[in-house]
Amino acid sequence: MKSRTFVPAHTMPESSDERLLGIAVKRLQLDGEDVALDDAAFFGADWHKLDGAPDIPHRWTTGDARLPSNLRLVVLDLCVAGRYLLDPPDHALARLA
Repeated sequence: MKSRTFVPAHTMPESSDERLLGIAVKRLQLDGEDVALDDAAFFGADWHKLDGAPDIPHRWTTGDARLPSNLRLVVLDLCVAGRYLLDPPDHALARLA
């Protein structure tokens, strides 16, 4: 599961968080079964440790979170909006070449 990424310390002057963050997931359901966010065995290196507990527990992805193959239905509830940098428009990149 790929997403855009950002580093909080690069987009928010008040932050010292240097992690590469993708999306913040507060609920994950795979084929109708909820996955406990505190299940460290399920979440690999492409997921950050549990955040926000006990208020709003969630896990950030690194932008390329792996899920088991052969899934029929994936339900994600997202929380905590990130501040993602905009990609420059194509015409701006052409001037740099």
